[in-house]
Amino acid sequence: MKETPERHISKYAAPALGICTKIPQEEKSKLLKKIDEGGSFTKKQIQEFFPKAYEMMNALSEGEEITLETSKEYWYKYHNTIAEHELCRVSFTTYRDQNLKIPSYLNLKEGDVIATHLGTIIEKLQ
Repeated sequence: MKETPERHISKYAAPALGICTKIPQEEKSKLLKKIDEGGSFTKKQIQEFFPKAYEMMNALSEGEEITLETSKEYWYKYHNTIAEHELCRVSFTTYRDQNLKIPSYLNLKEGDVIATHLGTIIEKLQ
């Protein structure tokens, strides 16, 4: 299945849900389950829950529709410039038996190159 920009954004943003925005625990749990099962936030939810990230991605896309490439550019190159704490930074490393949350949508083996955000493995990069 081809990944959409909303799905890519959702995978990276989901661990920050409730940190970057106030949201009732029940709603947060439902949304996190949706993301873990392959769903995504709506464009409106991304704008509402993560306004700084959305604004920067919108600027990178020069006001055009945010594409998958724009999302990748934001998360891989620019997110850390607005991350307020070290834990909020996106980092890239090699997978080994680490103390990180692994979403059910990932199937990893030792040596895979991964991206992490807020103590969660977000995606396998190769």
